Amino acid sequence: MPGKKTWLFIADREFENQTFYLSGHSYMNCTFKRCVLVIKDCNWGPMPNCVIEDCIWHLDFLIQDRQEWEFFVENQGEIIAQSLPSEQVSAEAKL
Repeated sequence: MPGKKTWLFIADREFENQTFYLSGHSYMNCTFKRCVLVIKDCNWGPMPNCVIEDCIWHLDFLIQDRQEWEFFVENQGEIIAQSLPSEQVSAEAKL
């Protein structure tokens, strides 16, 4: 079926100090601690009920138009934003 996305589904796991390529994957009820999360394109699945702690995001993909950008922000931007430290925490960590 054209346009249908297929993802590798992973659930109920805890990961530490590993690198993950999120493209083509969907995680549910997983915990990521001190991991590198790599996005090679905008085709990465949902991550319901996942906990992301002290991870680094590596974004490596092209946005070709405003529609793609809006799709990314609406669907994945919130996951990334919620996992980032606040400015106050970042400033305290530098001291």
